[in-house]
Amino acid sequence: MIKIDSNTELRKLQISDAELLAKHADNYNIWINLADSFPHPYLIADAEHFIMHTRNLQSEFNLGICYNNECIGVIGVVFNNGINCKTADFGYWLSELYWNKGIMQKSVKAFTWHIFNNYPIIRIQASVFNFNKASAKVLTNCGFNLEGIAKKSALKNNVIVDEFKFALIKPDA
Repeated sequence: MIKIDSNTELRKLQISDAELLAKHADNYNIWINLADSFPHPYLIADAEHFIMHTRNLQSEFNLGICYNNECIGVIGVVFNNGINCKTADFGYWLSELYWNKGIMQKSVKAFTWHIFNNYPIIRIQASVFNFNKASAKVLTNCGFNLEGIAKKSALKNNVIVDEFKFALIKPDA
């Protein structure tokens, strides 16, 4: 568990979180900003599957974003292997009800430092669709650098879009 402030913490997901996760995740405005592996509509069964899936993997580390004891989003990394074994791919989502409250920025900062301090990772990277200005702003505000734009690299909702590629390097690396 990572305590962020008196109202917010990052913690392991439990099956009991499934109903609230599904309630918050079943939102077009969340889905449009994420990879197609994120279902829409998002059902309780999807949340249960995700929770069980992430609890059984060692290549991923995912935590629930909890505000006032309610699970309102997820933040996580996938640890790469081979020549990229010091790099983790990073992602997150937050209930639209809690956007623009600073919760995601505080969560990203706390989570990335947790990864750097507890795992042999020196680089955390994230991709953001070009239209997701809010997520790009969160990453920039958390010290991530825009390393490039992959032009016409993704198909989302039957539209070909650019991806902004961000990275954060561990300061003492």
